[in-house]
Amino acid sequence: MVSLRIELLTGRYVASCFNDRDRPEWPPHPARVFSALVAAHHEADPTPAQREALRWLEARPAPRLHASPDASPRSVHTHYVPVNDKALSDAATVQTAWAKVLAPDATDEQRNAAEPRLRTAYDKAMAPLATLTKKSKEDVAHVLPASRTRQPRTFPSITPADPVVWLSWDDQPPPEIRTGLDALARALVRLGHSSSLVAARWTDQPPSSDAAPPWVPDPKGSQSLRWVGPGQLDALEALHAAAPAAEQRVMPYVVARYRTTPAAIPLPHSCFSSRFIVLRQVEGPRLPIVATEVVADAVRRALMSHAADPTAPLLSGHHPSGHALEHDHLAVVPLPFVGRPHATGALLGIALVPPAGLDLDQLRPLHAAISQWESDTQARAHGSPARGLRSELRLGSLGAFILERTIDIAPLRNLREPTWTGPAEIWASATPVVLDRHPGSFHEGRASRRARAATRARDTIIAACQRIGLPKPVEVELSPAPLLPGSEPAARFLRRNGTADRRPLLHVRLTFPRPVLGPVLLGAGRYRGLGLLRPFQDHPHG
Repeated sequence: MVSLRIELLTGRYVASCFNDRDRPEWPPHPARVFSALVAAHHEADPTPAQREALRWLEARPAPRLHASPDASPRSVHTHYVPVNDKALSDAATVQTAWAKVLAPDATDEQRNAAEPRLRTAYDKAMAPLATLTKKSKEDVAHVLPASRTRQPRTFPSITPADPVVWLSWDDQPPPEIRTGLDALARALVRLGHSSSLVAARWTDQPPSSDAAPPWVPDPKGSQSLRWVGPGQLDALEALHAAAPAAEQRVMPYVVARYRTTPAAIPLPHSCFSSRFIVLRQVEGPRLPIVATEVVADAVRRALMSHAADPTAPLLSGHHPSGHALEHDHLAVVPLPFVGRPHATGALLGIALVPPAGLDLDQLRPLHAAISQWESDTQARAHGSPARGLRSELRLGSLGAFILERTIDIAPLRNLREPTWTGPAEIWASATPVVLDRHPGSFHEGRASRRARAATRARDTIIAACQRIGLPKPVEVELSPAPLLPGSEPAARFLRRNGTADRRPLLHVRLTFPRPVLGPVLLGAGRYRGLGLLRPFQDHPHG
């Protein structure tokens, strides 16, 4: 048995369905993986071993496929970009030749007659500028970025709960083929769009026990995925040779029927949405993790001050009458650099985390407040060109904290949703939990009294987990000291101005009976960034 393990380094997979460019493809079709390996072969230093490995692979049957069934598509937005997927010239002769070469019902004689005209058109388009006619120069100028028309493009992407995909075959490759396969995996850097970065490796081990249930090839299966057949490598190279400057929208493929195993029981998840609005810090003082609650409180006040209705329950957490909400509302969560051996604990940005299940109308007060905040920041810049969607957070004597809304993949891992959403069985606190009730002293009195305080604290943590929709943890570890690199002792965390809260803060490590999905925000400070937990299995390499 041999398996190809592919990890989506950004946590997202950016690729369109071959038959619907407005929908993301999931799971990745095995034919796309093969095409990506062919591209990696030619973009690196091609070797005979790699080529023989590709020929061995194209002769294999369709693989088993492990891909997370829990995946969230990103909202599709239309972008207007310079057209760069035409030939070097869109002269009528080139277009006509292409149509005849690629016509599915063309005979060999018709295709052979069209190919010389296509080669002639390309030779003319790529000729030195001095030898071109006036008309040819106009054709070439047409495809330069400054003169190209802009066309609508979409870049659908999807975020799986588990960013690892496995393709597995029962065959065992000979040693010389395995050498070529390993070289191809090392050269593979993307799958789908160029922003969909991956790391790949071949292994003789089966997919890990926590991998998603497999898609199994079955002629009677109800699902169709694209795979390849013998001659695929030659077909791809022929397409590239015919149009080296063109992007092939649909590669040759064969249909493989698949069946999926029975759907897994859905993982427990918290009541908070796994879709964040991330505001990345781009200017201003780098603040420490102990300032979490102070910064979160300032962000909430800024949102409310820019809202059409400052008393909107989603933002304020209160009814218009002033009474606290009985249901969940927006959590403002500063995201720190934690979980790595040399983590500093510095705050990298802010995650605005609404309750799960809200529709666009219910989220409108939040989106409107952010938009107004950004507009006011731009107005204060006296009309100078804005770089991104920026908001200015004033922090008194510390100065201005400049935030930029992230609309694509965040550049830092600790600003990405999967870092904080799991799934995982073991979670540890980045910021300490404010207990919902005071358990009594952990340090004074008789040993039996201190033990009762610890028991009450654990019971309070268990109740906090159940309050946000998670199961009862099987282990609860309490600590005044940090449990993740980069965090700080619980006693050092600053409280927001005016609070008289004397409930203790504690770091926690929780073990659940099965993996759960976050974000996990616990305790009385969960709406202000305290009680933020992170999957612990990433430690110390997360």
